[in-house]
Amino acid sequence: MQRQTAVALRNTRHLPGKSTAARAHPGCGQKSYAAGAWVDGTDGFDGRLYIASGHSDAATAERRALAACAAATKRPCVILAQVGNGVIQPYRLGDDNEQSATVETSARRAAQAAQVNCERQRQRCELQRSYDSRVAGDFVHEFNPASR
Repeated sequence: MQRQTAVALRNTRHLPGKSTAARAHPGCGQKSYAAGAWVDGTDGFDGRLYIASGHSDAATAERRALAACAAATKRPCVILAQVGNGVIQPYRLGDDNEQSATVETSARRAAQAAQVNCERQRQRCELQRSYDSRVAGDFVHEFNPASR
C-alpha cells in the first residue's frame, strides 16, 4: 500500500501573514494564491491533488481546492500545500512512491527544495508537473497516472 506524506522542506500549511513563499512578484500589485487538497488519511485516498490556482485571497483558493477534492472523492479532505505568488511542486519519493508536495517562489526553487527533501530522507525523487499560483485554473494532479 502506498503511503502519503506531507513532508516538505518548507511548511506547506498557510499561516496568515507568515507565508515564507509569498514574496511580491515583480510587476504585480497583488498576490495570487494557489492551494492543493487531498483526501485526509489513507482510507479512500485516490492518489490525486486537487489544486485551485490564481485566486486573489488564500481562503478562496483553499475553499475551492477542498470543495473539488470532496466532490470528487466523497471523503474528508485537507490542505496539503498553499502558496501566494509561488509554485506548488508535487513529487514522489522512494520505492513506495510516497506522494508529497512543497512550495517555493519559483519552479526552479521548488524543484530544488523537493530534491533536498528526498536527499535528506535518502530516497530517490521523481519531480512532477509544477503549478504556478499566478496561472488561474482548477487542476487535478495525478501522482500515479500510469496506474489508472
